[in-house]
Amino acid sequence: KTAKLVQEIPLASDEQNSAADQINNALFELNNVTQQNAANSEEMASSSEELSAQAEQLKDLISFFRFAKMQNQKTEFSDFKQNVSPQVKKPINKAQKKPIILDMSDNSDDSGFEKY
Repeated sequence: KTAKLVQEIPLASDEQNSAADQINNALFELNNVTQQNAANSEEMASSSEELSAQAEQLKDLISFFRFAKMQNQKTEFSDFKQNVSPQVKKPINKAQKKPIILDMSDNSDDSGFEKY
């Protein structure tokens, strides 16, 4: 009986070595995934920052539209005037004279978003 137990010691040792190798491989894969996630996270943060900057630029570009809050205020377009020779004006349909009204109120719930 003792001889049988002594013979099982190398087998158990081999099983432990195999299990240790599997754990080592799993940790190596986990390390790779963690590094990929860190790189992806950094790239997403950079993209988020760039999109935020572009959103601010877009907001500035469309600021010449009249917003719902500013309907009673006069909007100046002097920055957009160009020096061109006068042309004969065609009659404009009254429906075309109405300004574009955008409701840009801060009533939206952005609590689910985090600014970086």
